[in-house]
Amino acid sequence: MNCSLPFSRQPKQLKDEIRHAALQKFPVLEDYHRLWPVDDLVRYHLKYQKSALRRKGNDVLIAQADAESKRRANEVFIETLANLRQAHAHTQAEALQAQIQASQGQSSGRNGGSHPKRRRKLRNSK
Repeated sequence: MNCSLPFSRQPKQLKDEIRHAALQKFPVLEDYHRLWPVDDLVRYHLKYQKSALRRKGNDVLIAQADAESKRRANEVFIETLANLRQAHAHTQAEALQAQIQASQGQSSGRNGGSHPKRRRKLRNSK
């Protein structure tokens, strides 16, 4: 039987086959009008199958969501790490550039450059 269909929409021939098999196995069921206990058991079985499939489907969806979440977390981590490396490289480049500029400023001062105190000393020493 198809558990996605309600019992009332199941094929009549299939329902009759199930009733006949149940009656052969349990003759006492003949005492019940239109074998309603068999119909109830089939209904409950279909309901159970449907909920089991739904749970299994939810478990699969949860597992897929967990995998997707982990994959996305890894992507974010890698992206953040790359951004940090890039920012660190940029900071190092700026620090190196500042050192170069500072050393150029100091070297121009040593060669009789623009430092005012040195000019005065040089003038006074003559």
